[in-house]
Amino acid sequence: MRKIKIWIFANICLVFLSVAALAQEAPRAEVFGGYQLVDSYGDQGETGSTGFVLNGWNASVSGYYNRYFGLTVDVAGSYATPTVVLPPVGGIPVSTHLYTFTGGPVIRIANPSRYQPFIHALFGEAHVLGSASIARAGGSVSGSNNGFAVALGGGLDIKVSPLIGIRPVQLDFLQTHVGGSTENNIRYSAGVVLRF
Repeated sequence: MRKIKIWIFANICLVFLSVAALAQEAPRAEVFGGYQLVDSYGDQGETGSTGFVLNGWNASVSGYYNRYFGLTVDVAGSYATPTVVLPPVGGIPVSTHLYTFTGGPVIRIANPSRYQPFIHALFGEAHVLGSASIARAGGSVSGSNNGFAVALGGGLDIKVSPLIGIRPVQLDFLQTHVGGSTENNIRYSAGVVLRF
């Protein structure tokens, strides 16, 4: 009888140790979705455009080769209506849509605590759509352009449960080269992370 009790106790300990080891294992994939704010600083050029703020959404999928290194694919869209100054016409509100499609390496600091910082370097494409109504000219103008985008930054995930986390902050230096113009932007994102 004593051997059976020891065997049962040893198996219970083994189960608890296995569960604890699984709980500390870093997820192999993460899916993020949430809000983004882009603080845009364009080169003023001849149009006299100044910095403006775009609001929108940000989503990403990360797959990890091990506890620390992986790849991230990031897709985002943001929207604003800044005023562009054209000398003969004056200030014209321009409906602006900025979409970015980027990917690259990610490094996370996987640890047993609830807090998991990460950094990434993402490279890809920016797509800008713009349209404006010019009342004096009696018409509207619209156009789109593609170019290069790079996002360098990182953030912090807070584990709420084994499958769900909160990303209170992700900050990126987002640079776009579209239509001969370079924009240096600061991007802030926050949202929910699903961990697999």
